[in-house]
Amino acid sequence: SKEQISDLPPKKGEEQKQEEQELVLYLCPSCGAEIVTEETTAATFCFYCHNPVVLKGRLEGGYKPDYVLPFAIDKEKAKDIFLQWLKQKRFVPKDFYSPEQIEKLTGVYFPYWLYSCQVEGEIQAEGVKLKVWRAGNLQYTETQKYDVSRNGQMQVDHVTRNALKKADKQLVEGVLPFDMKQMKPFSMEFLSGFFAEKRDMEPNVLNWEPSRALFVPDSDPLRFYRRIGELGRSMLTAGGRLYFEINRAFGEAVASMLRKQGYTNVRIRKDISGNDRYVIAER
Repeated sequence: SKEQISDLPPKKGEEQKQEEQELVLYLCPSCGAEIVTEETTAATFCFYCHNPVVLKGRLEGGYKPDYVLPFAIDKEKAKDIFLQWLKQKRFVPKDFYSPEQIEKLTGVYFPYWLYSCQVEGEIQAEGVKLKVWRAGNLQYTETQKYDVSRNGQMQVDHVTRNALKKADKQLVEGVLPFDMKQMKPFSMEFLSGFFAEKRDMEPNVLNWEPSRALFVPDSDPLRFYRRIGELGRSMLTAGGRLYFEINRAFGEAVASMLRKQGYTNVRIRKDISGNDRYVIAER
């Protein structure tokens, strides 16, 4: 049956096939060479003729940004800053600043969500002022009470949140804050000569999911699933189940990991859009 087929161990190379499905093939408009990119890449360079390539269709419709912060310095200035920074470091390998490596220095446009709002606040309180003094053998205490009322408004502009899952959270937040006064209406012309990524995270996810659940090291994206699987082996009774909501790119990888941990009847379920979304496994 279909259920039984889905429970078979994954074939060799199946996890690699899953990764390949996330890659997209384009043709360089300058030399005709094939360019393989990830789903989120919006601008890159041809590895054969080295001309900049802006991938059409990646930033259209709902994925078109409203604004862009153009680079304030050119590549030569960036090289100079980088080399000056290197002079302050010791024991840096030569390969790190070889001419070939320096030539690869390139700007990258990353996607962010921007939030703005107007905050209103009001407070009602009671103030107490106490005064104590002595006159001869007598001590006097004077207590004054008064109402305190305060209200105000504050405009909050351009609170920034990362909108790319694969981005290094520390890196993309380490360059903040940006000078938002330099923002310009978005145009594809700004991307030419740079790398660029499109967003793959929506506000309804960012607003409600904790950062630790959204961002994991690229080197170990299954770390939380693996740990829960380990705990399940010791805490679940026979027949107990684990239910995982997953990134659509890791369905087979999570299922394979659970099988190796000794779980049975491992199944992948799709969401209403046809993407792998849930993994179920039995102890």
